[in-house]
Amino acid sequence: MRITGIHVKNILSFREFVMENISDPLTVLVGPNSAGKTNVFRLIELLRDAFHSAGNTSESTRWKDRLKEYTQAYDDPASVRLAVRFGTPEEKSLLRYFWLSCLMRPEDSAFGAKSQYVDQWDRFLEQIVRDLGGDVIIAPLLAGHLELQYHQHSNRYSLFYEFSVGSTTVYWMLEPWVGLTTRLPDPNLSSWSSPSLVQAWSSTWPAELRQRIEAAFSDAPTEIPTLAWDWRAMVSWLQGQVPPTLVNTQAQPESRNQVPLVLQPFWDNLHLPDDGRVWSVRFLWDLLFATRIVVSENLRALPQLSYDQNTWVQREFRSAHLAAYLFDWKTGSRQDRQRFREIQEVTERLSGGTMIDVTANVDLSCSESSSPQVVLDIRQQSRGESYDYSLSTGGAGVNELVYLSSILTSPDMAVVLLDEPGANLHSYALRRLQDYLTERMTIDRGPQVLLITHTPYLVPSEQIQTIRRIYRGSTGTLASEPSPQGQDSQTDGRLAKKHHDFWSRSPNIANLLFYHAVLLVDGPTEVAALSVWYEKHFREPLEARNLTVFSVDGKTSLSFYWRELNLLHVPWVSLVDGDSLRSKSEDGTNLWMAMAEAGLMERTDALTKKELPVNEQIAALRDYGVFFRGMTVNDTFETLAEIQPLLSRIPPSYAGKVRKGLWLAEQTNCPDEFIELFETLRNRSGERASR
Repeated sequence: MRITGIHVKNILSFREFVMENISDPLTVLVGPNSAGKTNVFRLIELLRDAFHSAGNTSESTRWKDRLKEYTQAYDDPASVRLAVRFGTPEEKSLLRYFWLSCLMRPEDSAFGAKSQYVDQWDRFLEQIVRDLGGDVIIAPLLAGHLELQYHQHSNRYSLFYEFSVGSTTVYWMLEPWVGLTTRLPDPNLSSWSSPSLVQAWSSTWPAELRQRIEAAFSDAPTEIPTLAWDWRAMVSWLQGQVPPTLVNTQAQPESRNQVPLVLQPFWDNLHLPDDGRVWSVRFLWDLLFATRIVVSENLRALPQLSYDQNTWVQREFRSAHLAAYLFDWKTGSRQDRQRFREIQEVTERLSGGTMIDVTANVDLSCSESSSPQVVLDIRQQSRGESYDYSLSTGGAGVNELVYLSSILTSPDMAVVLLDEPGANLHSYALRRLQDYLTERMTIDRGPQVLLITHTPYLVPSEQIQTIRRIYRGSTGTLASEPSPQGQDSQTDGRLAKKHHDFWSRSPNIANLLFYHAVLLVDGPTEVAALSVWYEKHFREPLEARNLTVFSVDGKTSLSFYWRELNLLHVPWVSLVDGDSLRSKSEDGTNLWMAMAEAGLMERTDALTKKELPVNEQIAALRDYGVFFRGMTVNDTFETLAEIQPLLSRIPPSYAGKVRKGLWLAEQTNCPDEFIELFETLRNRSGERASR
């Protein structure tokens, strides 16, 4: 399973939030605090819990209470909508088994168990499975939207999976009704059946399959829809048109021998738990979705090391159970042991040399009334150094690395949500983690990772299309569109190379993603001077409002900075020298043509602006956030009236560009012409609408 998009209305900080085209297998969410990044994870977790509890009244209280707490006071309904895609062999087998099981229940269908067509139908299903694998039946189910709706005034919930069958939209309702329909149901309905679904679904089949149906039932073709595609019959066994609490009394087959012959291969591959759980729609969505998403927790907690038979938890991704989780893999089958070795290798790689292992001892000194305890000890060693001690006596960093290694190599998890991983890690470990995540993008294994971070060390500069910036706009929380690097790489290799070169220059460039607003200047002298002048004027440093001044190292780079920051909705303003307005400056750059290249205006408009008088160009530039240094094309930073008399007095020890800028700013007050520039920078740091 992969998450491909999310759409939220009227919940938490979201009035209406849309994030589509989520990349696979890595998406990195960045943005300022309080923008809503963690709320995205909270709502995915809420939807997971809702599907897990669908049809079970005793387990539904918690997520319903959270939904009521999260919902904003609006008249419109609240909703969480997740676009998903299924496609692994295991997921296809699960859906195939479910639907063929529904079709294999002739005693529940309209024609009854004694119909002369039952044997024909069984043979036909065997043929579908053998020749076509049954995939033509489940194809419409492989991509759709999981959605939870809540109507606050009526206190009514709707939980469903929406998918398309041709041009028909189908709703697979889970809470509080169970069944298929072509429209969202009225709250007074308790059951329904839609013959139009039969025609819509069969229209998606290839002609060959339709011909087989006609041949198999040539003597009674008009009975086929009633026989095979009566939706009442299909869903009655597992879902039914009764309250879910009644549906859940239907038990799953107890053994392989009770499964129809045509379905036994699917049964063998599903690894169904032998714990008496009901084979119902709720169990189906547990296996497909709810149990396959893990949300990272507080990783400062050390693993629980002692277990008895009542507290032993197998393969559960919680840091307290990490020791039991690892020991379960270490002592399992050959494939399980290989999985444990992979966890060891990834931990060693991320930590730079720390090896981990799990040992077990049985505590027999328990009283007769209590069970013996198994004491599991995660130990850490280092190659080349002589230490070997328990993880419980070490720091939280290694514990986090082991936990992350276990999650990221998991074959069981489809989606992993990591909120600020690396809180306990050194920068070199963060860089190794980022390299590992980037490497995973080139291979088809492991879970999809959605990651929230505030550090540039986890920003994959070579895969900038994975970055999505969450920010506050005029309508609430918004998300940037994915970078077009992937598209550019197919159509314009030169532009794709510029993307790569830009973001891989240094971590300082990735840092720009985390500021509320950025002031772009030509060189380091301006960076130093403007930082001092800002603090002198406002009596607070730039950092107090999460602002920064950044050098683009020459005006030839301006267009690319503008383009990249706009794509990720990072607010900016620019300060440029006068020669940028010349028809063609010494370095070949013209400011208006650079703005057209950055996508700020059409090229025809840039050519028109370029011919205006200088004073009109200066006024027009400020509408775009570009401030002109001076009033003529000959004005530069050095021609400022406040600092020109000081240039000849700069001490020899301040010859460097940065120190020169610091010294000049320390000798003078903030020039008046920069005050509007600073005010615009501050306003943009809190503006609601993105440019």
